[in-house]
Amino acid sequence: MGNNQQKLTLNSQKIEQIEEKLSNQPNNSRLNAWLCKMLRQREKLLLFNQKYWGTFRRNEWLVNGDRNSRYFQQQANTRRKRKLVCKLKDDCGMWIDNPQTIADKFVYDYTNRFLSNGQWGTTLPDPQLCIRISDSDNLSLIKIPNMMEVKSALFSIDSSKTPGPDGFRARFFKQYWEVVKNDFF
Repeated sequence: MGNNQQKLTLNSQKIEQIEEKLSNQPNNSRLNAWLCKMLRQREKLLLFNQKYWGTFRRNEWLVNGDRNSRYFQQQANTRRKRKLVCKLKDDCGMWIDNPQTIADKFVYDYTNRFLSNGQWGTTLPDPQLCIRISDSDNLSLIKIPNMMEVKSALFSIDSSKTPGPDGFRARFFKQYWEVVKNDFF
């Protein structure tokens, strides 16, 4: 597992180097392709890391998670640090690392995002844009799914995802599909 952490660290360093070079040569297609390749590699490494440690942490949480223990406090602190924004790219692609500038950027973006231009309902939609769903399309959208559709949807879910409201993971339903399939209908 340590090898994966080393790969992830090396990948992050290479991405920073590429981004630095791209700031000087933004139209360099070779550097852009290399950056895309490194970003895809980082996504694969992070996904592996998440799957590997997810099972281990889930089991540990089931044992120690609800107690106000050292483990619980450690998890809360880790989550707080993970959610902390240390760097942010601005609209020009430059990194911002000053905490006050990051806070100002968040306030500016959200203020502008939710501002109104003061023209509520003054224009009507173009009547030619009103597309209606045909009766046959509507019937196919509201019909009850058949057994194969339910099975296909169920088997496309990752087996180790969080349990549903009934407390069962997708793994349970996949493993006992032949027993429980009739309960769906």
